[in-house]
Amino acid sequence: MKKIISIIGAGDLGVETVDIIRGNSLYKDADLVFIDNRSPAGTNIYDIPVFHDIADIPNIEDTLIEGIVAFGSPKRRELVVGTIPEGTISFAIIRDKSAEISASATIGRGCILCNGVFVSSRASLGQHVIVNAKAVVGHDVVVGDFSTIQPAAVLLGGVQIGRGVEVGAGAIIHPRIKVGDGAKIGLGSVVIRDVPAGATVAGNPARVFIAPS
Repeated sequence: MKKIISIIGAGDLGVETVDIIRGNSLYKDADLVFIDNRSPAGTNIYDIPVFHDIADIPNIEDTLIEGIVAFGSPKRRELVVGTIPEGTISFAIIRDKSAEISASATIGRGCILCNGVFVSSRASLGQHVIVNAKAVVGHDVVVGDFSTIQPAAVLLGGVQIGRGVEVGAGAIIHPRIKVGDGAKIGLGSVVIRDVPAGATVAGNPARVFIAPS
């Protein structure tokens, strides 16, 4: 059966996702398309055809269509997923060939794992999580749906990350810390205390800059 991976979002993360797919033999039999209504339909980006909607893809009879939502913003990603009718596509898991994932880890549908990522034993990533280059997800870490872990961030053992959280590049979150839904961790921050839902923290040690509303 023919297989198509539809990359929803033709921006920077979309192009990065193409590189991951093309560099991993797991996906060698799949054709690629972009779904993006911000770009002119019928054009190519990165030698990949652009369509405004999955229904616009021609000749999809007897075709397995998998999708991946390639927007870096947790809110934008969740919004886009919410617009896709249930049953239209199956969400893929996209992983770079260099990503190291423990056999006991759990990875949700729609996740993107970039180059050099390490996911340790018994860690759990929810659906539509993005783990950027060289980030470390320690043992027994739980990451909620739609969260984004930026490059070289380190989540140490037992950390619990809520839904739609943004962890900045190079941030370190100490063991067993809990980060609430929708929180933002500034780049390079060292988090040694729990972070309330909706808060923005930054610094070493991290402190609240924007309190939850």
